[in-house]
Amino acid sequence: MYEQALCIYKKFNNSVEAIKVMLYKLNNFEGDLRLAQEYSEKINTPEVWTELGKAQLDKNLVKDSINSFIKAKNPSMYMMIINISQ
Repeated sequence: MYEQALCIYKKFNNSVEAIKVMLYKLNNFEGDLRLAQEYSEKINTPEVWTELGKAQLDKNLVKDSINSFIKAKNPSMYMMIINISQ
């Protein structure tokens, strides 16, 4: 069912909801992050990069999340990054 939702979100250019489905609803951790990374590069909006960065931070992928937040130009999660890194 989530695959259909993903297709609909993509079709109607709702990129933030599409990446949320990729990150939080699909079950394959490695594949979903890779898919979300590719999608973020394609869409290249701050909102999409921020969602990817949050998901990467949740998975303790600190370096990747920093890169995503830089691409999003969003420094708002810096305290969480510092706390996780310590």
